[in-house]
Amino acid sequence: MGDRIVVPVDCNGEWVESNNRYIWRWKSKELAATIAMIVHRDIAYDDFANKIITCCKLNCELEDIVITYLHSCGEKHKTAPFKINDQLSLSTYLEDEPRGVLRIYMVERLVENHNLCDDQQVLNDECGRMNMNIPNEEREGQHILSPEVRNRLPIIGEVADSHAQDDGTGFCKDMSFKNKQELDIALKIACVKKDFRLKKVINSCSVYCVKCEHLECKWWLRAVKVENSDRFYIKKYEKMHTCGSEHLTSHNPHATAKVIGAYFKDRYPEGKGPSTKDLKNSIRIELGCKVSYWKVWMGSEIAKSLVRGTHEHGYGVIDAYSHMLRTSNPGSKTALKIDENDRFKYFFVAYGAWILGFIQMRKVIAVDGTFLRSKYGGVLLSAVAQDAENHIFPVAFCVVDSECDASYRYFFEQLRSFVLDTPELCIISDRHQSIRKMVSIVFPLAHYGCCMKHLGENIRNNFHNASVVYHFYKAAKAYNIDVFSDHFNRIRDLVPQAATHLERVGFHRWSRAFFPGNRYNIMTTNIAESVNSMFLDEREYPITALFDAINRRFAEKFHERRMKFINAPTIFVPSIEKDIAKNINLGNKLLVHQTANYKYIVTGQDEVATVDLLDKSCTCKVFNIDKIPCPHAMAALRCQYGDDYGRRIYEYSSSYYNVEVYLIAYVEEIKPVPSEETWEVPIEILERKISSPFVEPGKVGRRSSKRHKGIGESFSTKKNKCSLCKRIGHKRTTCSERNVA
Repeated sequence: MGDRIVVPVDCNGEWVESNNRYIWRWKSKELAATIAMIVHRDIAYDDFANKIITCCKLNCELEDIVITYLHSCGEKHKTAPFKINDQLSLSTYLEDEPRGVLRIYMVERLVENHNLCDDQQVLNDECGRMNMNIPNEEREGQHILSPEVRNRLPIIGEVADSHAQDDGTGFCKDMSFKNKQELDIALKIACVKKDFRLKKVINSCSVYCVKCEHLECKWWLRAVKVENSDRFYIKKYEKMHTCGSEHLTSHNPHATAKVIGAYFKDRYPEGKGPSTKDLKNSIRIELGCKVSYWKVWMGSEIAKSLVRGTHEHGYGVIDAYSHMLRTSNPGSKTALKIDENDRFKYFFVAYGAWILGFIQMRKVIAVDGTFLRSKYGGVLLSAVAQDAENHIFPVAFCVVDSECDASYRYFFEQLRSFVLDTPELCIISDRHQSIRKMVSIVFPLAHYGCCMKHLGENIRNNFHNASVVYHFYKAAKAYNIDVFSDHFNRIRDLVPQAATHLERVGFHRWSRAFFPGNRYNIMTTNIAESVNSMFLDEREYPITALFDAINRRFAEKFHERRMKFINAPTIFVPSIEKDIAKNINLGNKLLVHQTANYKYIVTGQDEVATVDLLDKSCTCKVFNIDKIPCPHAMAALRCQYGDDYGRRIYEYSSSYYNVEVYLIAYVEEIKPVPSEETWEVPIEILERKISSPFVEPGKVGRRSSKRHKGIGESFSTKKNKCSLCKRIGHKRTTCSERNVA
């Protein structure tokens, strides 16, 4: 026959596994037959498959058949049947000697044939298989219908479908999906809502076929993959369920954690999202099924990962994220450090808009750290300034493993790349030893100060005297040494140990009057701690999602502040204009005596002050520190310039308070980092593999989501009242009058 060969074909059976061997079993002895088919050796695969369909008289399409054969070694080595599904596998079969019999079966024959005879055959076959599992005595006990009743019943295939139900998916033929997973999830969600059960017939890379679990139900769906794409589209679809309810159980097997997560992922756009208890109630109300608390929790974790990504993925793409952040926001500063095992260690971010804006800010930076609540732990360090309107202005953020010398040194070294080390710079913190130590090393010219609030609450906790705390705050806020001394002497008289403690800390650390630099009105780290509270929920996000949240929050703030002052009618920002108006009103009541050119003595309200307009100074020190004329300076300006003094006020004030300077600080737009699907990253960054940080095994149980509050952060607002002397501030056991008389 030359280049023609004879191929044996059988298409009326199925493979079954028996004793670890695969055996071809005919569906019935009447259908057992093998057909001889003559083909060319170089026949194309599509022509070969179509010839099989023609010779075997199959009512199906090309992709609906599976061509298999058992190799001659199959019986010896117990191998599975070989599949012929492309040109290469066909050529291998045709060149093989001896060639096995081709075994053909249709993967969708039970659901694709819609004519009456085929449906009846399918039902008979399925019912036959069901009856094989029923004991003989039960089958013999089945009711036998009388001829009269049987004649009144419709034959199979003519059963009325008045009880049929729509599957609730909203699908239609030719509808496409992003991928097979999206189609699968959508189907399972509909099954949970409508309380149906599905069974997968085919679940391959290119074909997805499912039918109803109930044998007599006509519902089925077949979707195929679009060539050179991940998309799937529905090719064949019967949307009506004709089954009853006898197959239902108390728990729907399709209500998995993955399905729950996909359905509720829109509930986690920002913030913490619903609690597990709330989500469980929503599942019962919206999906109508009962699931365990554990499954709901797992579903919520999956939903969060679908929206924000996983922590492991966040650390893995952090280098690419850093590159895209700099690309979308030119002028930004990012830095990434990994350890010797390619594990994440530090990540520093300062947007270009922050760097340019800080130039227009008062050079006072508050530094603080707050712990992250993910399973990998870590600390978010923040450096923030304060604008003229007393709003928070971000300078930089950094994720580190812990608050220690090494992490703060890394943070300050990155900060040093755009923050100048000058005597004008002031860094405020909560007296953390690592911060104080690293500031002296990295910023030797800058001045370090401690938070007045933290020190005050430390005194409250240690010495238990409200009067001491009151005079401490008055002394800390005092502008000049005389006022400071008055209050500090009161502290020494009340509790000498408290005065000794404050002297040990150093007046230059906490007192505005003794501070060598200029803190302006920034006496606490409240601005840094306010940032921590801004991202209270976001601290449990993956690292990339955390910085995306920081991006969004400050992008909104920048736009809001920019639009608020773009048409401002005043020269200075409103808060400073109020202070100027207040000082003008007080200055109008003072007496002025000129002692020299631009020098004045101002008296009134039981005080005498000397003003030097050339030096922009006053002995009360308010003019020197706040950089706006105090009431004494206002009186001197009125005497010096007469009717023109109103305009001169702005010349003697700092430009930091100018509306134009304020707008320049917020003029740059903070742009979001593009979605990961659109990233264009150099190959060397893509090849860089970064692992999650190492975490030492902790104690068993749920991770703590709240930190232990420090000294003074949690105390009763109730004041002690002595039952002996009836005065506030102490109790009976410490009353000085207890042993009198």
